[in-house]
Amino acid sequence: MYRLRRAILLPILVALITSQAIANESLRVEVVALLEVGLKPTQQGLKQARLRYDRARKISPSDVRVPYAFALVLHHHRKLAEAEKLLDEINRRNAGVLPAWHLRMRNQVLAKDHAGALKTIDQLARRFPDTSAIEDPLPKYLRSAELIGRLFGYLEGPATPVVPVETIRRYEQVLAGRLTKPYMDVLNGQRRAVLNAYEQNRKAANQQRAEDKANEEEEKGNELNRAAEKRERIATRRGEMTEYAAKIESSMQGQVRGIDEEAAPHLKRYNELMAESNRLRRNISGIQRSISAEVAANSEDEQRGRSRERRLREELRRYQRAHREVRDKGITVQRELVRLKTQRDLVVGAYRRDLLKLQREDAQLKRTERGLKAIVARASRAATGGTGRVRSLASKLSQLATYDKFSVKEQKRLVINTFPKSK
Repeated sequence: MYRLRRAILLPILVALITSQAIANESLRVEVVALLEVGLKPTQQGLKQARLRYDRARKISPSDVRVPYAFALVLHHHRKLAEAEKLLDEINRRNAGVLPAWHLRMRNQVLAKDHAGALKTIDQLARRFPDTSAIEDPLPKYLRSAELIGRLFGYLEGPATPVVPVETIRRYEQVLAGRLTKPYMDVLNGQRRAVLNAYEQNRKAANQQRAEDKANEEEEKGNELNRAAEKRERIATRRGEMTEYAAKIESSMQGQVRGIDEEAAPHLKRYNELMAESNRLRRNISGIQRSISAEVAANSEDEQRGRSRERRLREELRRYQRAHREVRDKGITVQRELVRLKTQRDLVVGAYRRDLLKLQREDAQLKRTERGLKAIVARASRAATGGTGRVRSLASKLSQLATYDKFSVKEQKRLVINTFPKSK
């Protein structure tokens, strides 16, 4: 009977053990993948981590490592409210998971829920064991005391005045009455360490601000001096430009006047020739009409008409020769006038080009002056020392990560190490 019972139960037991081993390995794979992809600084990594989290919850709904791992990922991506829900779930299901308390304190401080963080500290302190009868304190609770001390130091120093110091002191007194000396020694030591680090960082930031302010004031003074020098050079250059503009205008006017004086007799002569040309054309037209009349009258007295016609034609040729001579002289005079006009246009054109260059340079000087005005206005403002380096130090001065020594990567390693390595 015993052998029969053994023969039936042994395969069932082996199957159960094998099934549990497979489930554990599947859970390990999902949690490791959740942390690997989720702790990458991308939204795609967070999306993939959610899928891994859902799978892990289906494999082992009651394993608190699964929500804790995903809470780490959410905390890393600053999804603080969602992470808070998971941490609250872990604390309700198993209040002995100290890493969940640690992460919850940090999560609440980052979410600016300082009252909630102090309440969490109080709740965690209630879980500390009484070590009065134990020779050595428990290391995991020493770690909790260390984190609580650092949070107290942060709230008392870098986070001031968000949380009144009196409130922090009240919680410290409550913990002093609740925790034994080994834990309080660690807590107070870490609190002082944070306050000392904060004071050193604050002094360094103030010193850096003072140095940068002095450098800024020196640079502002140099900027004002350079601006004054540039303004002086601009004023000198503008004086030179005014003088040069007057010079080229005077030169242009002198040359134009000389050309106009030279052209005046030619213009007068050209007008006379044009008047003479017009007179000759009128005479030629009159003679041509007379010739036409004589030709028409030749039928009455042919001999006499032809003689008169010859005289008129000779007179016409004489007027035509005279007109050609006047026209040729007019063309010669006109060419000289065109030459003088071209010369005059060249002189005026050269003056206008030089004047345009001066106007463009003056426009550039005005733009430079506007830029200098902005520089002077900026350099005249009081130096603050608020450089990028100072702002970086000031930001670091108030950041929780500067003081709390909480490493997401370390928490990831601890979670992974809770799973037995696959063979």
